[in-house]
Amino acid sequence: SSPPSPPPPPLPASVAAINERFLSGHPVATVRGCGVLVHQSDAQQGRWPWEATWGRLAASLINAEAPFMFSTSAIGIVLSPEVVEEEGIIYCSYPNDGNSMNSGNWGCDGATAWGAQGLRLALSEQARRGRDESCLWGAPTAEDRSHCRYNEVVLWGEKFLQQLPRIVEAFFYPIRGRVDSREGDAESARAARRAFLDQFGLRDTDFTRLLTFDVAAARRGTAPWAVAPLH
Repeated sequence: SSPPSPPPPPLPASVAAINERFLSGHPVATVRGCGVLVHQSDAQQGRWPWEATWGRLAASLINAEAPFMFSTSAIGIVLSPEVVEEEGIIYCSYPNDGNSMNSGNWGCDGATAWGAQGLRLALSEQARRGRDESCLWGAPTAEDRSHCRYNEVVLWGEKFLQQLPRIVEAFFYPIRGRVDSREGDAESARAARRAFLDQFGLRDTDFTRLLTFDVAAARRGTAPWAVAPLH
């Protein structure tokens, strides 16, 4: 009989660590303890997701209890919790879409909480919220926006830019979610990663992390992050 097939290779440590943060995250006063901090491409940035051209960047914290992010298809970046915390990069947070794009005080006029220490409050309030459609504008539907169930964490743009490239743990694109109005895909995520390597003079081997975020797995409370092909 043929020998048994070898077990699949283990996930790279960084991906396993990101999945662990997702699975164990809950409302606490630290970035790492809350889950995985992500920014997805939106109208408050330059061409690429790391270009904080508005003086701020909108992000979301996701975990198995609150697995929702801004878009079911837009590409994004996973941010290092250590760098974000050490450098005081969180300005404010909301339990829902804070409409920071149209808000004064660098997007924090109506904020629920401030700094990393405020995350426990924002995520606790998020857990009490239901579906709504308050975040919708333009083409994306309530499905594209997960019925507005994501939180919003506003980052200081200048502090964020000072920590590039080390603040970026990985690039990603969502898969297996319902998409009515597509905002990104595997190819646009690969293009963003290549532009990042070029801009910061990194070799392919220096920064290999391109991940998929499985929307369906996340909503089941199982590990959603996996390594994606680079080419």
